[in-house]
Amino acid sequence: MNTKTLTKEKCLTYYIFAFWFTTEVFQGINLQSIAGIPLEALAEVQAILTLTMLVIQIAWFQDYTKREFWCIAGITVLLGVSMLLSGARNLFSAWLFIVASQKVDFDKIVGLAYRILLVTLVAVILLYFAGVIPDPLYYRGERLRLSLGFMHPNTFGMRLFQLSTCHFYLRRDRLRWWDSALLLAFAAFAYVVPNSQTATIGILFTVLVMLGIRLKVKISVWWAVSFAACMPVVSVVLSWVDLQKYPVLARIDRLLSSRFTCVHTVWQRYGVTIFGNRIYVTPEERALIGLEQHLWLDNAYGSILLRHGIAVLLLFTAGYLYTICWHGKRRHGVLVCFLVLYAVYGVEENYLHMLSFNIFLLAMAPVLYGQRTASDAPPEVYFHFPALVGKIRECNRNRE
Repeated sequence: MNTKTLTKEKCLTYYIFAFWFTTEVFQGINLQSIAGIPLEALAEVQAILTLTMLVIQIAWFQDYTKREFWCIAGITVLLGVSMLLSGARNLFSAWLFIVASQKVDFDKIVGLAYRILLVTLVAVILLYFAGVIPDPLYYRGERLRLSLGFMHPNTFGMRLFQLSTCHFYLRRDRLRWWDSALLLAFAAFAYVVPNSQTATIGILFTVLVMLGIRLKVKISVWWAVSFAACMPVVSVVLSWVDLQKYPVLARIDRLLSSRFTCVHTVWQRYGVTIFGNRIYVTPEERALIGLEQHLWLDNAYGSILLRHGIAVLLLFTAGYLYTICWHGKRRHGVLVCFLVLYAVYGVEENYLHMLSFNIFLLAMAPVLYGQRTASDAPPEVYFHFPALVGKIRECNRNRE
């Protein structure tokens, strides 16, 4: 998919993404500090630097049509209010990267993420075997699960799934038998070492998509959008209902590691708001308010609903489904499959709306700026910050 815009002006987004994504992967390792500096402090520094660079890119190196400007302004206000109320920055961060990707080639971003993942995964595993990073013991029943330096086996599994999707996406036009063999090896590794069931199933489905591409199987855009739309609907309904009253649904929930029951428990305690609410689920957060009850929000749709509110869940769902439809009409079949696959992944894990784990969210950028490539004519600029500054200076000089 070619998502280049017509302009060739300076773009800092690649450098910002490389810095941010690399630090995000390392923030997911099982260390409390690096060189004596707490990881939380380093995370705050990273957030400030990334925000500063994104604002510079968005305000100084990009211009906007009237539709783009007011669309961006409205969504930014909504997500900003939700972020302040919930204390969760993942969605707002993802949105800023989408806005800053006006001049970005999506394939290049995926390639950049792929190379960073390869290097950082190898580095973390080597540091683990060198004894630098400890590995706490996790069990599923009596089965030992290893995270090889990452905070949790599911985090490690998600990185393996992400590596698989990036590999397939970049190789989509020149697939060979060894690509399938490599992904099957990833699936086996994800099952044996971290024993991440969702990651294993996700990688196997990626192989099925690869097989479908080789066999030239065609999937209707309407079916893709409809199937993806079922994920938030089913998640919200099953999280709202007390599944313990319905034996069949309770059994399905247990097969999914009680994802919906966990969201239901949090729902009963905190309720649902329009624009978001601060949810205390981690041990550190619960300690602040003296809450001993264990809480989890591993379903992405339940997490968005309870943390960010009804308005944001509706906005995210509508934008995500429209992105699938937009790319489907342009025959970006592999990208559509991955967007749908991540939508399914969101039922089991809370990674769908996190750009660090789902870089395919950046596929929303060409949807936002799509009209710029619709013709050879340059877009009619409505807002350009440097031009605005120039006009203000000129007015001041005229007054003098």
